[in-house]
Amino acid sequence: MIGFGSILNVSPVVFLSTNVGTPSDDKANLQKDWQAVGGYLYKAMETLENERATFSRKS
Repeated sequence: MIGFGSILNVSPVVFLSTNVGTPSDDKANLQKDWQAVGGYLYKAMETLENERATFSRKS
């Protein structure tokens, strides 16, 4: 595991993967991860907005 995320790997050294990627691979993977996080946040905000709208109609 190479790159920024490797600092979060707390497994023993014996069990570390030996996958070596390029910085552009890391960049692409981070971009995908942040796009997914943005999608999760958008979905959560959309759900909250729908719940508030439903609640205000019931009141």
